[in-house]
Amino acid sequence: MKKIIYVIFAAIACLCSCQKPLEVEKSLGTIECRVYDADYTSVQIRYATNIPEGVSGCMVGVFVTSGEDPMKNEDACEFSGGMQAVESGESEGDVLVEGLKPGTAYKARACIISTVDGRTVWSEMTSFGTPSPLQPSYIAIEAVKIGTTSAVLNAKWEEHGIKIKKVGVIYSKYENKLSFSDSKFVENDGELELFDLEMGTRYYLMPYAVTEIGRFLANTTYIETKTPVAGNAVDLGLSVKWADINIGASDPDDYGDYFAWGETAPKASYNLSTYKYFDSFHPAYTKYVTKDTFGKIDNKSVLESSDDAASALWGGSWRMPTRDEFKELISNCTWTWKTYDSVMGYEVRSNKAGYTDRVIFLPTAGLRGIDGVIYGSEGKYWSSTLETVNNTGAYLLDFSSSSKTTASYYRLNGGSIRPVTK
Repeated sequence: MKKIIYVIFAAIACLCSCQKPLEVEKSLGTIECRVYDADYTSVQIRYATNIPEGVSGCMVGVFVTSGEDPMKNEDACEFSGGMQAVESGESEGDVLVEGLKPGTAYKARACIISTVDGRTVWSEMTSFGTPSPLQPSYIAIEAVKIGTTSAVLNAKWEEHGIKIKKVGVIYSKYENKLSFSDSKFVENDGELELFDLEMGTRYYLMPYAVTEIGRFLANTTYIETKTPVAGNAVDLGLSVKWADINIGASDPDDYGDYFAWGETAPKASYNLSTYKYFDSFHPAYTKYVTKDTFGKIDNKSVLESSDDAASALWGGSWRMPTRDEFKELISNCTWTWKTYDSVMGYEVRSNKAGYTDRVIFLPTAGLRGIDGVIYGSEGKYWSSTLETVNNTGAYLLDFSSSSKTTASYYRLNGGSIRPVTK
């Protein structure tokens, strides 16, 4: 009996000497998180941890979802702030989660993950929502200048928490047919110019903004292009009377519209491919040709009334001046360079006895070229006279502050027109 008891005690002693004492598992500590900044597509989340001394190999992550609780289904989380290593003790950090949807409710939890044994401790769940986008609010879209076939517009807007990348305007003659295929972006700090409009026509305008989260439309408004109205005839005692305004203008200091030589409507771009009397396929000029090197000769050297913008738009006896009539204007008038309502140009006063109180003003409207860009600060006024040696050009009145003359210029460019009448 003593032998059996001795054997049992010996066995117990052996077991106690061979097995290590059980080690109590240490807690990973605690973690908290809170949302402190959420915008339309991102959120800033701040976490705070308290990890006991001696616990190592811990990572912190933030999980965000618009669906199920992150703790219940971590794999279904839509966004993660990425894992960050943390040391024992108290610490905090910020996590930026991007790619959120505007106007959406989200749930977020932060967690501590042990890389040693895979244990996880979650924070309390935090709920937040991204703001619903506010449409950029337009203060106004106003017409700075409306011509017969063009309009200069000025758009003003405010950003309501959304960064605006571009601003544009859709325009159409039909209120129910506004399409982005007929639109133009605003440039030059809110200004844009529309070309190729029809005369005397209402156009509906819808401003819109392209932002980082989409396109937003503003309220529709409208403008009405002008019907060409003839100016007043000023008798300077010369062979013809001169109009007091340019075609397309409403005041003497208004530039008016721009025309390629022989065309009766302004347009957006002035080059050979858009010029009415040039065949780009062959290539050759198709009308007003006096030399066969420029096309088929028709020996027309003065614009016909159907190609004369003054005749076509103002009617009556109005027409474009000839080169000789410009020369007469230069020779028989006093030209004074001056500013008229902030516009530079020439005051042209008759020298003829009995007419010295008669004046007209010619503003320096420049010349329109490719894509409608205005070049120069001179005056370029078309005559009806072709340049017969080089048919690429026609004669115009060409003046600056230091000179005035008639010169040949490429007829494809857009110049001003000051009509004359009997």
